[in-house]
Amino acid sequence: MKWLSLVLIASVSFLAACEDASWTLAVNNTESDIFFSTQAAAGETRMYSAYLTGADEVPSTSSEGTGVARFHLMKDGSIRWSLRTSDVDSVIAAHIHAGVAGQIGPVIVGLFGGGPEQDIHVRGEITDPGDIEAVLALFHADSAYVNVHTTAHEGGEVRGQVVPKTTGGGGGGQD
Repeated sequence: MKWLSLVLIASVSFLAACEDASWTLAVNNTESDIFFSTQAAAGETRMYSAYLTGADEVPSTSSEGTGVARFHLMKDGSIRWSLRTSDVDSVIAAHIHAGVAGQIGPVIVGLFGGGPEQDIHVRGEITDPGDIEAVLALFHADSAYVNVHTTAHEGGEVRGQVVPKTTGGGGGGQD
């Protein structure tokens, strides 16, 4: 049994040293059947982003405002995000919605509520397993968008589709 503890400690140390990939360590210890399995997720999509404009809103707006949303899939499975707008007045809400370009869809996760605020620069983390599963499924299906609502355009002033960005590894940072 001491050798099992030693092997586990060595495996965890090895995995901790590998900061350029997401790793999973599985251990099955049933009577005489002991095996270890590691799986690297190098090159997988770990970051998503959306560029928001009034032209992408449904229906489109004449807003000259813009925004950028970034989403980072963390090694612990959570999603850290940031959202920044520019030239968007009286922001009252921002959400991740389900829907392809040109389609209005339901709110999936709220990113901002309050205000009204002149431009926003907010950050947060999605930790609820159900929300993470729903958001990632939409991201992978190219069926999610970020929408920023204002007092002048309660249905949304600027909008952008969430698109994947393949990173070179690591992917654990926040902008």
